[in-house]
Amino acid sequence: MWLLRRLDDGIARVEDLFLALATALLGVLLFANVLLRYVFRSPFAWMEEGVVMVFVWLVFVGVSAAFRSHQHLRIDVLVRFLDARWAALVGSVAVVVTFVILGFLVMLGYDYAVFVAGNRTPVLGISAAWIYVGLPLGMALSIVHVVRQTLDEGPGEVLKSVLEMPEVPAASGGKPGP
Repeated sequence: MWLLRRLDDGIARVEDLFLALATALLGVLLFANVLLRYVFRSPFAWMEEGVVMVFVWLVFVGVSAAFRSHQHLRIDVLVRFLDARWAALVGSVAVVVTFVILGFLVMLGYDYAVFVAGNRTPVLGISAAWIYVGLPLGMALSIVHVVRQTLDEGPGEVLKSVLEMPEVPAASGGKPGP
């Protein structure tokens, strides 16, 4: 269990760094492209392709970070009217369904990345797989986070949003306390 926690914590640090750098890069590329297009009337053709690639990776790695920090929204109207036993059962089913969907997305994303690996992007000329491999990677990272949370918090708590958790200190980065 300690190995899973260390792995998950390491993934979290890399994710946070990647997301910060990717967001900054996206902002710089978009600003530069607007400046070049509308002020100098001479945009770089590769910037639009680069922005799309960075954005795709930002979204799928961001999905993983959102799972880790309980930032996903959930519709909990039904669960709120159930007693604790039934709510726990629904939570367990939801976690199993989440694992199935994430696993399915890992498989489909990997298959698609392999399928487009021989294709080159029009401007940059790199393999299109570099764009699409963000999907299976982000979903695989999500699986690691959900496994840890399931073991640490129990299946009834894993998919709760920070909005449903009592007293989550701002300094914890949205993570619930022990």
